[in-house]
Amino acid sequence: NNVAFPSLSRAMDYNLARKAKTEEIPLTKASGRICACNAGVFPPCYPVILAGEVFDNNAIELLSAPNTFGVLEKNGEKTVKVVKG
Repeated sequence: NNVAFPSLSRAMDYNLARKAKTEEIPLTKASGRICACNAGVFPPCYPVILAGEVFDNNAIELLSAPNTFGVLEKNGEKTVKVVKG
């Protein structure tokens, strides 16, 4: 896969995003939402998105890979934590 790592916009301070109320949503619906917990790929355990940054389609594609952290799986669907609201 030749997808470049995204250059994401920061919508919220990292610490505020980590402490904010969150909700878990399907990864495929995360575009435009504020990330509430770091997520990335391994190896090499490289973060794709940090708390407070806004998901875009490129980040979603990278996090669709099989080896990820910060991405949960429920009923066969990948989910992520985003800032509620």
